[in-house]
Amino acid sequence: MSLDSLTMNPSLLSAIVLMLVSLSIFIWWIVRKKRNRVWLPTLRLIKEESNPLPKMKLVVPPLLLFLCFFLSALTMLWLTTEPSQRQYRDISSNVNKIHIFIDRSPSTSAWDKPQQRVDFLRELFSYFVKQGSVSVGLSGVDDIRQFTDEAEFLSWVNSFGFHREGLKLGRGVHEQLEKVGSVDRLVILSDYDRYSWSDFNWRYLETKMEVIFASPQDRRDNRNVFINKASIKTSESDSQVVWQVQVSRNYTQGEVGGSLDVRVNDQKLTETTWRLLEEEKTVDIEVQWPASLWEGIAKQDDSMIWSLRTDGPNGITLDDQFRTKTEGLKRDILLVSEPDGEMFLEDAIHHLRISLEVLGFRIRRLDTFQIQEQFWNLPLWIVAADRGSVNDYCPAEFETRRLANQRANDLSVKESLPVVWLLPKNLDVSYRNLCWCYSRLVEGSQRQNELPRYCEEVETRDQYVSVLQSLGAQQIGGSVGDSLGALAWHRKRADSGVEVFAFTLPLSPSRRTGISYDLLPTLTKSFLTLSYLLNDKGERLNSDWPRIDDITGKTLQELRLPSNVPLGESTLTLEEAKNLPATWRQGGTLAIKSNPGVREEDDPRLWIEVAFWILAAAALLEGVWIGMRFVRGMGTKTSQAALIFLALWFSDEAHSSVKLNLAGYSWNNQIGETLARDVAGRTSISLDYELAVYPTITDQLFLEPWFWVRDAQVLSNPGHGGLESIKRWLKRGGFLVIEKSPGQDQLEKLIQIPGGVWKPIPPDHEIMRSFHLLDSLPKCQNQVWLGYHYDERIAVVAIPFGFLGGLLNTSSQDKCAAEIGRERATRIFINLLMVSLATDYKKDQIHLPEILKRLR
Repeated sequence: MSLDSLTMNPSLLSAIVLMLVSLSIFIWWIVRKKRNRVWLPTLRLIKEESNPLPKMKLVVPPLLLFLCFFLSALTMLWLTTEPSQRQYRDISSNVNKIHIFIDRSPSTSAWDKPQQRVDFLRELFSYFVKQGSVSVGLSGVDDIRQFTDEAEFLSWVNSFGFHREGLKLGRGVHEQLEKVGSVDRLVILSDYDRYSWSDFNWRYLETKMEVIFASPQDRRDNRNVFINKASIKTSESDSQVVWQVQVSRNYTQGEVGGSLDVRVNDQKLTETTWRLLEEEKTVDIEVQWPASLWEGIAKQDDSMIWSLRTDGPNGITLDDQFRTKTEGLKRDILLVSEPDGEMFLEDAIHHLRISLEVLGFRIRRLDTFQIQEQFWNLPLWIVAADRGSVNDYCPAEFETRRLANQRANDLSVKESLPVVWLLPKNLDVSYRNLCWCYSRLVEGSQRQNELPRYCEEVETRDQYVSVLQSLGAQQIGGSVGDSLGALAWHRKRADSGVEVFAFTLPLSPSRRTGISYDLLPTLTKSFLTLSYLLNDKGERLNSDWPRIDDITGKTLQELRLPSNVPLGESTLTLEEAKNLPATWRQGGTLAIKSNPGVREEDDPRLWIEVAFWILAAAALLEGVWIGMRFVRGMGTKTSQAALIFLALWFSDEAHSSVKLNLAGYSWNNQIGETLARDVAGRTSISLDYELAVYPTITDQLFLEPWFWVRDAQVLSNPGHGGLESIKRWLKRGGFLVIEKSPGQDQLEKLIQIPGGVWKPIPPDHEIMRSFHLLDSLPKCQNQVWLGYHYDERIAVVAIPFGFLGGLLNTSSQDKCAAEIGRERATRIFINLLMVSLATDYKKDQIHLPEILKRLR
């Protein structure tokens, strides 16, 4: 037994501690005054002179106790410090699994010839297929294949080229090993690029498998020239389009030059020469052409391809091509507004149209909304409402696309929708119709031709603002706490991709609105920036073109972007060979740097666990024995009282629990099991499986902290003492939930306490963030959730539909409850439960601004 085996074994400390505990127990035994108090009780027959019958007595000889624990400690110490020998399995094609990971990142594309890669792959596969079952995975490809035939292997691998996205080997290998499972050998076919190896702790894998690095050559000429970035310089209203392209290299010795051309739809726009002098690493090239040259050949969704040709060393050819979108074209915007007269000064939106054209946008105007397929490709719709019919300017077809996006689970299936600016044409507009149009765009309705109930009473601007705020829109402009000072309200729904800016004042110069002639272009530019159509400098976006640094974990939608080679790949910084795994060479040679294989060792932890369980059982037995002797010494009456107290302590009825108290429902006691499991799995609250169901409101319910009622008619039952009993219970802190709300007017007649008020639950209420972060509460037939606020807390929540039936999976589920989905309903229920138990405990938390930021 060597010193190394003692110091390196992690279980040695546990064994030493166990031995010291045994010695401590023995010493403790010696110093005890009363020898009849034993630690490990054992049965022994003792015959007393006064009693002819033998008598059992609990005794343990101290020497036996010491020997038992001391010998067990020595045995475990020997087992723990036993020298371990590393044993490795022989390479056998019957039992060994080998996985080959092939890196297709841009840096690996810099091989001398394509045939060199084919020859290397053929020899690599032939070497490892003889030593086990081989599975193959490629970076950026989800499929993992197993091969035994060389031709099939080469055909499959060569069907994939190199991807323009970067690759981090650590995440890529981890992603594939999770799919493959345990392997004996991991072969990584890559290069010496430091960018790819930067996050890969491959030494950790050596405790589980043999890690092998395969590369066609040790070092190579890593000098490289590439296009670093490209951005447009001029405004889109100019007749000449000017771009600035930066050409870079990763070395400085010598001069290098070449040419740069740009193409759209395979048609060349222009070609420019460039040159890098000695010691220069970058050069900015100005490329320009007339705007009229490409008006007929380019579209906004087309890609511009910048191609670089060089007369010097160039390691990677993939980054000689740079992709951008067609910036420099005027972008179309749809404007729906009925003209007010023949003179342009009579047109209420004349100045808005001029501001948009100055900023480089082209206006396509309609008097009334007539949807055409090409309109869906436009980035912005501006809808100016007047006092006419809402169907003249509000697109009803928006609902169909919104619902299709909500049903689509795959991001690649969802259609992009234009941003909508909904604004009043003048101050005499019908705000009721504006509210109706906003509901069509953002909220949707099964009956579009019916005015939503929450829009029926909207007649003024402040009423319109109140509806926008209650529906979850965020104010733009004004000050905190001053909702009427906001110029517009913004709402974006992640589930459907709908984004609407609801303006409350017309965008036209007027003394009544406070918008001057010089302020209007600035406001227009600001809202175009918020709509992601301009950047902060007033220029078109996308001057920084996508560079995906790591292809692993990316969605199909992200990979469809015109990604360019990341800067880390283009710099071609090489890693030293000593920092990489053992390297396989062509010719079947393997440079071994560490012992290969899977380590097999005896694990002594099982013996330690058994000994500690014995100690725990002995301690428990000692505690029970001492407790029984203590109770017996207290006397008969005192011991009986102690036993009764212990019985109550261990009784299930003595524990408190949260029950779902229901009034007016007709459900059995087994329905709540699924909901209780969901609550317990997400929170620390234990919801009782059994439901407390009452046919009507009884006095027993007023002893509970909360209860639910099926509908408002249940509250009208006078059998429980009338509504006054409910009001007294609410004043004492009760929390009431009413389903199938009849509306605010009826609720105000039922429950009204001095100092309390009924109002819609706003998006910043504690219900929206008590546990889960909620964006909004689901409506039903245009009715919103209402809350009765009393004593600076919410005392009653009125739900416009049968919410609880969907959570309890009853056969009589409400239609609106079925539409919102179980996951969203569960989150809302948990938030309600938290508020009912702890009221507004999160309202004053210091991280409230961050919560509100995430909700937006």
